[in-house]
Amino acid sequence: MKKLSKLIITHIDYFDGTCSNTFKEIKDVSTKKADSKHAKLVWSDRKFDPTFDENSKILIVGTMPSKDSIKNEYYYSNPSNRFWPAITEVVKIKHPKVQEPKTRDEKVAFCLKYHIALWDVIQGCYIKGADDNTITDPKPNPLNEVILKSKVKKTGFVFCTGNASEKWYKKLCAKETGIKAVKLPSSSPANQRYWPTDKLIEEYKKQLADKI
Repeated sequence: MKKLSKLIITHIDYFDGTCSNTFKEIKDVSTKKADSKHAKLVWSDRKFDPTFDENSKILIVGTMPSKDSIKNEYYYSNPSNRFWPAITEVVKIKHPKVQEPKTRDEKVAFCLKYHIALWDVIQGCYIKGADDNTITDPKPNPLNEVILKSKVKKTGFVFCTGNASEKWYKKLCAKETGIKAVKLPSSSPANQRYWPTDKLIEEYKKQLADKI
C-alpha cells in the first residue's frame, strides 16, 4: 500500500466546551483496487461530554453524535429524531405533567432530574458521511467514567440506541464495563419505516418505565 496522498485537518471548538469536531479527509491512492464503500473515509471525533451525576440510574448510549446534533449542541438533536418525544412519554408514566424538553439546557436538566445518563460508545472513528456501516478503527469512550461514579454501577442498566450502538458496545466496551447492554430501537428518522413512532414509544416504555 502506498502512503495516503492527502491529509486535510480542520478543527472546530465550541465555546461552551461541550464538544469538539475534527475531520481528517483521506483519499487512498494505492495501486490496489479501492473498495468503493471505503474509498474515501473521514476521521471524525465529534463528541459531547457525558450527561450524568451521582444519582443517574440508567445509562443510554448512542453510536456517536450526528452533524445535526453537533450543530444543535446536544444528543439526539436532529429535529426529526424521536428520542426526546419517546423518553418524555416514558417519564410521563410516573410524572404525567412533564413536558418534552426543547433546548439544550432543558434536556440536560430533564436527564439529571429523572436520573438518566447520556453518552456515546464511540469517541472517534473513520467514517464515510453518516453511514454507520462504514465505521472503521473506532476509539471508544471510557464508559466506566460514568458507570463507576453513578448508581449505574449498582443497577447495571445500560441501553444502546440502535444496532450500531449495540454492535460497538459489545466489541469495545462490554468487557470493560462488565455489563450486558439492552438494545433499544434506533430513534433516527431513518428507522421510521421499521419502527413507526407509536411502536417505538411503546418499546421504550416497555424497556425503561420500571427503571426511571
